[in-house]
Amino acid sequence: MAPVMSRQDSRARAEEAWRLRATGRTWAEIATELGYGTPSAAYMAVTRLNKRTPAASPDIVRRSAAEGLRVMRAVLFEQFADAKQRGDNDDLVLLGKELRNNIAEDAKLNGAHAPARSQVDINVRQDAVAIIADARSRLLSAIDAEVVDVKELTR
Repeated sequence: MAPVMSRQDSRARAEEAWRLRATGRTWAEIATELGYGTPSAAYMAVTRLNKRTPAASPDIVRRSAAEGLRVMRAVLFEQFADAKQRGDNDDLVLLGKELRNNIAEDAKLNGAHAPARSQVDINVRQDAVAIIADARSRLLSAIDAEVVDVKELTR
């Protein structure tokens, strides 16, 4: 069967199907909207696209996410200033929380939330044999104490 559309058009349609799936659409909805014959055809197109497209490196993903957070933060700051000017305290609180979350996510993404490194030095003064011997003597003294208690109860 001859191809119905060009390779470029087919790839563009598969990319759109991938975007729709990423937003939560079902394969049936995607197939209907983009003109695939069946939901499984839409699924296969996206699967083939993902196999042909190399995964982005973590650094590229991180930069992309940081840029998205930056754009969102700019919009949030504008809305925050607008709410301040209107005197809308409810919006100020909501936008303030979202700004705080955005800033925290950006800081995590860029390593500002890395835990502080600490060093712990441990000095063991007994060897394993001494530790086992000490545990054995404590256990035996506990057992002897139990026996003494039982004898006292029977008198």
